[in-house]
Amino acid sequence: MEKEIYQKQFSIGEILSESWKRFTENFKLILIITLIIYVPINIILSLIPIEGSFEGFRIYFKIIQFLESFIGIIATMAIAFLIKNKIDDKSISVEEAFKKSLSKWGTVIGTNILLGLFILGLTILLIIPGIIFGIYWAFTMFAVIFKNKSYKNALDYSKSIVKGRWWTVAGYSFVFGILAIIAGFIGGIPYWFLPDNIISNIATDTLIDILYSFFIVVSTIFFINFNATKQESIPEQNVDTPKN
Repeated sequence: MEKEIYQKQFSIGEILSESWKRFTENFKLILIITLIIYVPINIILSLIPIEGSFEGFRIYFKIIQFLESFIGIIATMAIAFLIKNKIDDKSISVEEAFKKSLSKWGTVIGTNILLGLFILGLTILLIIPGIIFGIYWAFTMFAVIFKNKSYKNALDYSKSIVKGRWWTVAGYSFVFGILAIIAGFIGGIPYWFLPDNIISNIATDTLIDILYSFFIVVSTIFFINFNATKQESIPEQNVDTPKN
């Protein structure tokens, strides 16, 4: 019997509930994936001196962005592959999840660069088109790793999922984003009480990454459900007004 996730469009609560179920059932594997990728990243970040100036913080956050975009994305893909296989009742190991991630690594990075350039260009021209297509292209990465799309085709596929329910996807994304910010804030509480040293900083940063891994599961469930319930239509190439 086909699972409910493939049969009807989930509400925000249903996506969160399904995500929590999958997160807790597979927590050990998710934890291993997160630790393998993010402990080294956090060690590197802890060794980088931060200047007290605005420019110093700007450079530091650029380094974080670089590491997340090129290394952290491996954990994101591995967790996504893990969850998709578990939903489909297929067995998958951490090693297999990483192999699948690395097989898509170059294409995802290239597609994300193209996506970033498109969003930047649209935003420079006018902020509103940048926001509109930022939502239309929200599922681009998943189109690459699950549907074998790449570059512009991945962007078009994402748009085909969102088309006809732009406001719904925007609303869901906003709620999930706020919840992720709250989780990050909670995860950062130990910073206030632990001594300021490399060990405690690495431990706290890793705790935040573990909490954020739940939202990778949320994004994966979000894609799987909305892809299964999308309207069968070819996405248009022109900029159009979001329709619900």
